[in-house]
Amino acid sequence: MGRPKKYETDGERRRAQQKQKHEWATRNQEYVRKQALRRYHSQKHLKPPRKYVKPKYSRAPLLPASRIKHIRRPCLHLNHETNLNRAMTALWKRATHDFFEHDGSTVLVHLYSHFIQVAHTHQGEEGVNMLNDLHLHVVDATKEAARICEEATRRDPGCIGEAFRCAKSLCRNIECVEKFYWESLVWYKSVGLEILQKKVFEGALVWTFWL
Repeated sequence: MGRPKKYETDGERRRAQQKQKHEWATRNQEYVRKQALRRYHSQKHLKPPRKYVKPKYSRAPLLPASRIKHIRRPCLHLNHETNLNRAMTALWKRATHDFFEHDGSTVLVHLYSHFIQVAHTHQGEEGVNMLNDLHLHVVDATKEAARICEEATRRDPGCIGEAFRCAKSLCRNIECVEKFYWESLVWYKSVGLEILQKKVFEGALVWTFWL
């Protein structure tokens, strides 16, 4: 007898390959990130240097955009009476803003669309400052998520309850959002919006493997 088919259709085979690729990238995030940065730096040197063209007329230099001062939001009030479910919901809203209804990695698609919209609407340093401020809010949220995990662990030392599992899941999801902002900002500030969009379409960024 011949070997039985593992996949009935090409679609099933492609989905299985995508799943394996996603799982591998999740396990090797640091390696994939280094490879993406290595490809970027290797391609950067292939571009010919720009020729300086003297302007035909003088113009006043552009004033730099004022830097947005990051204001950290109040810390969550956590004690033995705190409703952890409400605290986790509030923190997820902080990290994802208007897209809190989307859970897990699916929120990254909506955050990326918002990222592009901000970059288009507020070009230059102003847009970078706004996006950087969003990133810093998520960084703050990761610290608050760790506090929620600590409180959940204190209440459930065996780490088997639903609250603990939800807290750990929240930490992972917010960390994904933070890495999304960090990586997208690195590419945006290094190569610009157009190339960033191209690289996202090609799947060159680490966070695209989580979708």
